[in-house]
Amino acid sequence: MKTYHTHSRKHIFFIWEGKSMSFLRAMTLISFRNHHKDWDITLITFNSNLNTLQQLSKHRKFCDIQTNILSELSREDEFDNLSLCKDANINIVDFYKEYSNVPGIKNALVNHKKDLLNWYLLSKNNCVVADMDILFTGSLDREYNTFLKSNAEFGTVCYKRLPKKNYISVSLMFGKESEFCEELFYKGIKNYDASVYESCGSHLFPPSFSEKIHDPACERFFSISEELIFPLTTKMTIKEAMNTQYNTNYIFSSQDLPLVSILADYNILNLNKTAGIHWYGGNLKSQKFNNRITHENYKDNNTFISYFIKKNYTK
Repeated sequence: MKTYHTHSRKHIFFIWEGKSMSFLRAMTLISFRNHHKDWDITLITFNSNLNTLQQLSKHRKFCDIQTNILSELSREDEFDNLSLCKDANINIVDFYKEYSNVPGIKNALVNHKKDLLNWYLLSKNNCVVADMDILFTGSLDREYNTFLKSNAEFGTVCYKRLPKKNYISVSLMFGKESEFCEELFYKGIKNYDASVYESCGSHLFPPSFSEKIHDPACERFFSISEELIFPLTTKMTIKEAMNTQYNTNYIFSSQDLPLVSILADYNILNLNKTAGIHWYGGNLKSQKFNNRITHENYKDNNTFISYFIKKNYTK
């Protein structure tokens, strides 16, 4: 059995494909640092002249992404909020200087570069990788420490019910120099299809993975708690939200994100277990909110997300 050395500082990698950064994206980094004072944080950026919209618009079949969603995504190039993270002690790395020689990545679309690089990082390090559309509300330490003490080499969330049954998330993943992640990395390169959004992401998991990760006899994989990252999505119906593991009544409005009565003080989240809210940047309504909220107006918003921004950002 492979021996893992876990004495070094905990390390998380974030990857950002945009030319600049919205306030809500910057809050991913700021909120993570607020709850993880002793972790190393690395942000890998793509300082490319081609923005995401220009690249994705070449592939019309691309994950059924609508033109208006692409347009909203491209608006993030109007903002530059990385300077807000200056006190968060983040190591910023340019992909093209540090990782462009990794085989198979250079010619992929930027979002596929991110997916491939995630597998590469998990195969080479003891680390965590996370998406840039998570607002952290607590610490990963308890769950990650359990993973480090286990015999598992890879961990992720495979939802038993919501957002949908056996949905395997790639928004937050744990790895220990994972051979499994190395296998997925090379599989993604070999079978690369630029027209498929998840070509290098969740589509790479073998059909049996959802069974194995929930099988206590399978020590290779670690099932991250479904409660660790709250799957906030405007695609949930009221009935679905009320039947989540939180058993709480959610109020959905016609606004961009779910509103909650009396904000978040009445057990909206199981705050003893939940470390973050995944607000799904690929969702049109969430992306519009992302483009609208700023470090100047966030105090004027009474949405579910803005409540936790106020807890993490007080400037």
